[in-house]
Amino acid sequence: MTNLTKVWKNENLSAGEKILQTFTNLSMTLPMLINGYSKVTSGIKDFVSGIQMQILATEADTKAIYEKAFAQTYSTTGNYAEAVSAGKAALA
Repeated sequence: MTNLTKVWKNENLSAGEKILQTFTNLSMTLPMLINGYSKVTSGIKDFVSGIQMQILATEADTKAIYEKAFAQTYSTTGNYAEAVSAGKAALA
């Protein structure tokens, strides 16, 4: 793209030559810019999706840890069913 500035500042080129070189430069540059933009956009979407998956996994792990903690707390008194229902009620 910096070539375009040089082309348009070049006094030795005619207006037609400047326009031709501009179109030639843009015809090679724009597809690369569009492709790069789509890859960046896709990468951002993949990154956000990965973060969402990690959050869901962390939430599931946290829930399992709490359920286990409730079960262990109440299993010492011999009331496992009460522990599970208490844990689910606390997490709901």
